Amino acid sequence: MIVPTATANPTPQEISAATCNLSDFIYFKLDAAAADYLNIEDATQGIKASAGDLAILVAMHVTTKEISNWTWQTFFWAPDPKNPPFPSNSVAASLRPSQLQGAASHYAVSTAYAMVRPNQPIVGGTNKGVTPVIGYNPFLEPGLGQLNGPLPNFPNKLSPAIQWGMQSNCMSCHALASYPGNPPYTADQYISMDDPIFKGAVQLDFAWSLQGNIIPVNASAQPASKK
Repeated sequence: MIVPTATANPTPQEISAATCNLSDFIYFKLDAAAADYLNIEDATQGIKASAGDLAILVAMHVTTKEISNWTWQTFFWAPDPKNPPFPSNSVAASLRPSQLQGAASHYAVSTAYAMVRPNQPIVGGTNKGVTPVIGYNPFLEPGLGQLNGPLPNFPNKLSPAIQWGMQSNCMSCHALASYPGNPPYTADQYISMDDPIFKGAVQLDFAWSLQGNIIPVNASAQPASKK
């Protein structure tokens, strides 16, 4: 397995330095059903999966409803488990449970339990006199905003300079989950849950997945008969 290098056309020496073992990753082999599912779900990616291909875990987000604004953790693969890159750090690495050994120990963590510091109330907080809490995944968010210019539609009240994927925060993004329409995306800032942006919309409790799985009502469908 070869991880990305610093150059577009790596030398043999760079390839050698960036080569790691498959055993350093959590992975599994696709069967026919899993391959078919991936081909349906990721049809736009231009990659066709086949039975026998390896599915390798490089990144994932985890969220749990332990507080009103949920808790947010992101995990990403790191070649040196003891010295993971930003937004993780050696302190986070030192807090890993001793049970994490082998491949599992290679996944660095970053948390975003608040949008800004000091933490603000769910409603009526401020972006003044606070500092951003950055929480993103190096494999997932960095490209946001870079291909099409600054992130659109929702001005950043914390700082106009905070507009890129590598300045994001899970809570700020998911706070905007609502329906209908096309809610904006934002990099890190405090979002009050009574912000005017939600006028005329149904808030989805930080769960973008609810919006993505809404099934449109078929106007021509007849109601089911009662028995």
